[in-house]
Amino acid sequence: MNWTLEERKFLVENYGRMTQREIGKVLGKAESAVSRMAEILDLQKPVVKKEKEPVYQPLQWKKGIHLQGIWNVRPPEVHMGHGS
Repeated sequence: MNWTLEERKFLVENYGRMTQREIGKVLGKAESAVSRMAEILDLQKPVVKKEKEPVYQPLQWKKGIHLQGIWNVRPPEVHMGHGS
């Protein structure tokens, strides 16, 4: 398990960006050797936090709320038989 300085540097720079298998392929080392050296060097893969999907709530209409109020539209004027 002889690792050159260049191989260790490559491992440090690419660990978390490439899989252990890919790193091993580039360096000509077994995946298990890459895993072991990463452990020796105490390398940690970055934790990627996934954004939570937005939760859409169904629109709930409350009694007494009118669409005109929501869209700021004036209701048509209603004439109720008061002499013209």
